[in-house]
Amino acid sequence: MASLGAYGDVVEPQTEMAAAIKATMDANCWGGKVRVHNKGITPNDEESGKKVKFGGGWRLADRGMKHRRAEQMELLAIQPLLRGRRVDFLKIDIDNSAIEAQLLVSFSRMVVDGTADVGAVVIEVSTSSARSGKAAPLTRALSVLQKHGYHAYRLPHHLHQMDNPERFYTPCISVRAFKFVLHVKETLSPQEWLELLLVKGDQKGRHDTLSLVLSKERIGVGAEAKWMSESMEATLPAMWRDAKCGGTDAEAAGAPHFA
Repeated sequence: MASLGAYGDVVEPQTEMAAAIKATMDANCWGGKVRVHNKGITPNDEESGKKVKFGGGWRLADRGMKHRRAEQMELLAIQPLLRGRRVDFLKIDIDNSAIEAQLLVSFSRMVVDGTADVGAVVIEVSTSSARSGKAAPLTRALSVLQKHGYHAYRLPHHLHQMDNPERFYTPCISVRAFKFVLHVKETLSPQEWLELLLVKGDQKGRHDTLSLVLSKERIGVGAEAKWMSESMEATLPAMWRDAKCGGTDAEAAGAPHFA
């Protein structure tokens, strides 16, 4: 992102990784574009600045995480990162599904009260929370974001062999850098989002997580139905070969075309 001219904030609790990110930015003369926060992200505004014990996290030199190094980690809340700023893109991916869901809930509250202005969000959410009955805050947040103008898309890793789209989706194909996405129909209730999260596995039976894009702009309307990959072209369901992102209603509405 920095190489393309973007300015950004990176929150990384692991000391060695934070140092590596900063060194990479400096080595490429991007140091003035990217602020590296050697902190842990929290969904709770009142916890900013609080120090907690941290197990050290994954490190390149210890891929099996057999020699963790305990650290003192300062927390940084998501609210001051977003409040009063225009943020084009927010990526939430910290390998902790409970905190990721809480971050999205906090973000949705900021959208409602008008203190967050974010163009697009990418987040990986756990489907196990839906199966265990703990997804209510997350599903409410997703429904709220749709009601406040966010279009929802699913990146269908794990699902490229499904025979038919589930009833909550219409296909979007070859959208910008995305080879294939599923457009989530608007607007789903929290109960419908819960049903969506209770996803069936593909032919390999995987159904642990799903990745979502929430975008203020409708993307990919009118995009051609192409996998852009010979190996995946053979698995594209016939019913999707001439698909238009968002369906004909979206295209007729004059939504932007970003093929």
